[in-house]
Amino acid sequence: MIFFNVKQAREYLLEHGFVFTLRGNMGRTGIDIAVQGSYKKHKKLGKVIIDYIGEISYVHQLNPWYTHSGFSSPKEWFEEANRLHKGKLPLYLFRVDMIYPEMEPALKKMKEAIESPDVLKEMASPEI
Repeated sequence: MIFFNVKQAREYLLEHGFVFTLRGNMGRTGIDIAVQGSYKKHKKLGKVIIDYIGEISYVHQLNPWYTHSGFSSPKEWFEEANRLHKGKLPLYLFRVDMIYPEMEPALKKMKEAIESPDVLKEMASPEI
């Protein structure tokens, strides 16, 4: 599970379908469930794909991504992340994308393509 308890990030994710988020640890990447709340009591927001972008130690490093974070400035975002993670650096930057039900068949084909080169050939050849 990946938690979205910070209102700005959660609302951006739900409104735009993706968000850049700062975390205090590396966490896991790939397909997961986004939630709001705690481990024991939480509300499911949806299925997501999590991609690791890189380490962040300085405010200016957030310039390329802050417009898709839900925060109004790199400084506001960095300060909130520092507060939540008690000043621990580096922070870890991730992109989180919602997976909508209509995306499931394409994602399944992509996974199969990664695991089997023959599927790539099938996907590339035009239908007759």
